[in-house]
Order: sequence, then structure tokens, then C-alpha cells
Amino acid sequence: MHWEHGSNFHLPDLSWNDNSSVFDVKASFVGSGRIALLELLRLGYGMRGWKRLWIPSYYCEDVVQSLQGNPVIIKRYPCGPLGEDVVPEALVGDVLLRLSYFGWGLNPLDLKFGGDVIEDHSHYPHGGLKSNADFVFASLRKTFPVPDGGVLWSPKGYALPEAPAIHPRHEAAVLNRLAAMVAKRAYLQGFVADKSFYRQQEIASEELLSEGTPSGISTWSKVMLDRFPYETFRLARVNNYSSFRIAMATFDKVEVLGPEILDVPAMAIIRLGNMMLRDTLRARLNEENIYTAVLWPIRDANAVWYRKEDLDFSNETLAVHVDARYSPDDMRKVACRIGAIAEALETEQ
Repeated sequence: MHWEHGSNFHLPDLSWNDNSSVFDVKASFVGSGRIALLELLRLGYGMRGWKRLWIPSYYCEDVVQSLQGNPVIIKRYPCGPLGEDVVPEALVGDVLLRLSYFGWGLNPLDLKFGGDVIEDHSHYPHGGLKSNADFVFASLRKTFPVPDGGVLWSPKGYALPEAPAIHPRHEAAVLNRLAAMVAKRAYLQGFVADKSFYRQQEIASEELLSEGTPSGISTWSKVMLDRFPYETFRLARVNNYSSFRIAMATFDKVEVLGPEILDVPAMAIIRLGNMMLRDTLRARLNEENIYTAVLWPIRDANAVWYRKEDLDFSNETLAVHVDARYSPDDMRKVACRIGAIAEALETEQ
């Protein structure tokens, strides 16, 4: 058996017989979250007169880049995980994108936006069911162990874009990701010893999925979602997040950000004092098969829309997985290694 923590999902045990995760709203299922947003922008441009999309200053740059070339102009407004949002003044044809960072929920708007509002609930898809925005979308493979998937709906009952047919390139990406998920499970169970056995398939699938080729969701993912034991996985996240926070409280070199209690935490966010410490900690955790994520790297720190708090957050934080692949004991083990390494790094300075 091989133990590791983090990175992409492996294929889970499929002894599921539960439909508690069904989205009980009229929704459109597509191949990914970015496809959902692109399809929505095309519909909004043609049917709702959208001309400009305001995106938070702190947002996934890969998604932003995938929106280039769509008919709606992309603008940025000051918004991030910490601090208050500064809502732009809306002109005719403006639409505002908001994000529930890491499942923390949405900050209250300091004033009413004068156009349509889209909410991104990729870090907690079911949280969007409580939304009163004009439109809600979410990526599904961030928090569910499925090879692809995005979902889009309108809490106000507005027309939705029709889901595209499954595109051959997207289907190829799904098959690569499924192969990677099966191979990773084989690796974790000790059936194969070489990690490259699944990594090559993961990389190939990610390259195809990042293209954002318009496509519907795969049949495989839809079947998995229809039977997904959502409540079991939700409780696992809650318990794992709590166990991690409690264990981290014994260390004073790393700060755990965000609310202590969350309905469904997507992940735990830790913060170190500077980028060098963060990157060194991450590298040493990798050596111990503990894989964290940077959400999100800022490629151009000189871009005018970034605030200091955006840059600091990007440079100093790591995301730690807390999903149902792991137990509270796993999370305590991860917390102890993070804390011990961080303390050692302080001594080395």
C-alpha cells in the first residue's frame, strides 16, 4: 500500500446507492465549470444584452484566459478571500461574477449591483442552491471524484443555454482522466509501484480539459453524480476540517485562515509569513507525499487590478485537501508534519 495526501482524485469505491447529491433545480450539465461560464456568456450576450463581465481581482487565471475571445469584454474589480468587495458601478450591459472562496461563503455586497449577477460555487456546489443570484455555475470535479463536469442553473428561473453534445476531444480527456483515476487507485493499493503509471494520464487529460472545448458532461460522470453519497462525503469534510484545525492550533508558525466552522469546507487554507517559507514548506511536504495546492498563482504581479492583499494571499497560502479520501487521523498526521516542518524552517533561518 502507498500513502499519500492531496492531488487529484483516484477512482473511489463505487458501492454507492444514494441520490442525496441530486441538484433539485432545473440545471444544464456540461463538461466543466469553464464551459458552463462560456456557454452562459454566449447566451447572455445574445439574449440579455451583456457587454462587460466584471471578474474578481483574485480569481483563477486559467479560467480568465479561457474567456478571451468570447463576445463579452472582461474587466476586473477589487475582490478576494479577505476583506470587503468593492462593487463596480454598473453600466447598461454589465454583469458581475462573484465567487464563494473555498466554501467560505460570499461577502455581503456594499451596494446593490445594477446588472445581472453570476455566482461561482465551484468550491461548494450545493451552496449555490441557497443563492438568489441571476445565475449560478460550478465545476464539479473540484469537490466530487468525477472525471469531468460543470453545472449551471438560474435561481430566478431564467433561460439556460442548451448543453452541447459531447465533443470527441472532451470525450478523449474524460477517458484519459478515468484511466488516471483507475491507475492511481492501483498505485495506492500497491498493485503498481511507479507513480508515473497514472501521472502521464493525468497530465494528458488536464491539457485537453483546459482547452474548454464546448461539450456536454460525460455519461460516466452523470451516472456517478446521480448516485453520489453526498451526505457521507459532506460529513467527512466537516470532520476532517475540524480535526485539522484543532491539530494545527498547537503550532504557532502557520496560520489557518477562514471560519472555524463551515457548512461544507472545500479545503483548509494555511498561511505562512512569506513566499520563500511557503514554497520551501510545500517542497518538503511533496517529499513526504503530502501534496498541497496554490490557489491561485498570480503570473503578472504588475497587473493593475491586483491589490496587495491579492498578491500576499497568492504568495503566502497553501490549500490542504480535507475530502473523504482521508480520515481525521490522516488530517492530524498532515497537520503535525506541516507544523513540525514550519518550525524547523524558522530555526534554519
